[in-house]
Amino acid sequence: MAIKGKLWGALIGFALGRIFGALIGLVIGHWYDLQRHQPALQKQNAFLYATFSVLGHIAKASGVVTRSDINLAVALMDKLELNTEARRSAQQAFTDGKAADFELAKVIKTLRNNTIGRRDVRQMFVEVQVQMALNDGKLDASEVTILYKIGQYLSFSQSEIDNLLEQTKAHYRSHQGGGSKMTQSDARKILGVSTDADAKTIKRAYRKAMAKHHPDKLVAKGLPQEAINLAKEKAQDIQLAYDCLK
Repeated sequence: MAIKGKLWGALIGFALGRIFGALIGLVIGHWYDLQRHQPALQKQNAFLYATFSVLGHIAKASGVVTRSDINLAVALMDKLELNTEARRSAQQAFTDGKAADFELAKVIKTLRNNTIGRRDVRQMFVEVQVQMALNDGKLDASEVTILYKIGQYLSFSQSEIDNLLEQTKAHYRSHQGGGSKMTQSDARKILGVSTDADAKTIKRAYRKAMAKHHPDKLVAKGLPQEAINLAKEKAQDIQLAYDCLK
């Protein structure tokens, strides 16, 4: 189920409402394009198996896999432009994840071993799983437990998982109905600042976020144009949050 590095941008454009995680995907795609050898392909295959099997596991956690859950997985396959064989493998992985005897720890540990030193890859994986957990508009305790376990194996604290969940919810709320209306509460979540943060702290958080995601900086790093377009969406979200607070 090997995938060319340039398609990783599509994966992250899909992740978290096509905004969150964009830059992570760009970095991953760039990284895999520079490592065209068998070990890299094996890592990609392991990553994709983990991605779809854990998606299936989280979808099943609430009791019933809904049509919406399946549509989300299919949309991800479409974004990755999987060929027939790769799509079958992804579908089988999703089915494996729904099984009662699915070994979450084993799958995540394999992913961990294949992503040593690549926290960006791990975060992208977590972000995709968070989207599945929030896909039905609610968050079950069983889904939170799974996300915490994933975080534990991949060195993400519970507070980091909680923050990612809150940021994702904030993004969804601010873009409901295709609009871009954001409350101050959601803006703080996106910038990662507290309710008592002063103007200086808010501006510092804004600059830090923009330094990581501004398209001009990515162009300087030689990333492809499709990656830059995705980055613009993230930068717009950050700008919207800052405008709301300032």
